[in-house]
Amino acid sequence: MNYANQPGEVGFSVLDMGRMLVWLRILKERYPYLANSVDNVPLRWNYCNIVEDDGRLFGSIVRGNGETRYVQEGRLGYEEYAAKGFALWGFDVAGALDPAPLNYTEIYDVMVPYDGRDPRVFHNQNYVLTESYLLDGLELGWDLPVNDRDGPGIASQGWRAEFAHRIFLVQQRRFEATGIITARSEHQVEGKPYFVYDSIFADGYAWNTLDPSDVYQPDRAAVASKAAIGMWALWDTPYTDLLFETVADLSEAEGGFYEGLYENGNGYIPLQTANNNGIILAALLYKAEGPILQYLNENTSWWDMAYSGTDIRGAKCMPEPMVIEATCCACEDLPPLQPAVPWEEFQYCRPLQRETGIAATECRPEAQSFAKPEPRIVLPQQCRSPWGQP
Repeated sequence: MNYANQPGEVGFSVLDMGRMLVWLRILKERYPYLANSVDNVPLRWNYCNIVEDDGRLFGSIVRGNGETRYVQEGRLGYEEYAAKGFALWGFDVAGALDPAPLNYTEIYDVMVPYDGRDPRVFHNQNYVLTESYLLDGLELGWDLPVNDRDGPGIASQGWRAEFAHRIFLVQQRRFEATGIITARSEHQVEGKPYFVYDSIFADGYAWNTLDPSDVYQPDRAAVASKAAIGMWALWDTPYTDLLFETVADLSEAEGGFYEGLYENGNGYIPLQTANNNGIILAALLYKAEGPILQYLNENTSWWDMAYSGTDIRGAKCMPEPMVIEATCCACEDLPPLQPAVPWEEFQYCRPLQRETGIAATECRPEAQSFAKPEPRIVLPQQCRSPWGQP
């Protein structure tokens, strides 16, 4: 279907595919009896123009003449979340999981991260939005896309937890400074422009509400229902209780929650959407059970075994889980990997050194100090004095 809701082709969003892959993996893990049916969905796709050799993700645009153009898709926040969806199915998406290039802007004394790729050069906006950090927390617990041995309470992808806490805190700080209840996310609106990116930071400005054509739409800024309830599920604070109470009555038995409340007092947004209500349902499930992805299915996977012994997997650029790369013979000569966000930049989550990188725990929406543990130097055994002697 095209944008006029008529038969046609407009291309695909790799970010939407990534989100779908997260939920297909959730279904497969929670309901093993559905695994074969679930696997048959991604088995239909060809990934050759989607996942590049360097691990970046590409969507597509179909031009008026029918020509398909493939374009890198995603900026800080959504890019890494979508990459986790592909990684959960075995794809090497290291390029998309890497938050670099990173920049920061200070808003209400919070160093808010944003994507360092300049929209004027790359012709793609770098909105700072709440939703991708909410989805990552609710569905994956801000973990790396592997079974986490540390369990709940420790985010194995520590910088994601750290940044999520900054995204939450800067909205709380705005409320404390201005009295404007703040829970921002992209959302639908009635009438033109039909959709806005209600950002924390975009195009060089804080609290910048833009439509898809990058036109400023301040009257469309809103307390988004999905953002309010998502933050209420993830953070237990008086402010998130206030957010919940702000939108708790914005629903009907038929159709669920409305999109949100306009910040300027112009009432509620009279639209009920699947995306909004889907995230709210996920938030309620998280509130009851914790991170939604649970690794419960230990059965052999049809996704891993399909087309084995043929060239079909290679022709569709699928991962090869049954092919194991031999250990590098000269790995000791490789330079040590540097963390995406170094230890000293953590302010709201306690960093933990793990083999996979820096994890995070004890996250709080208030600045803390975390000195990196330093090894204690002791004398060799032969140099030590016997007890009782100088």
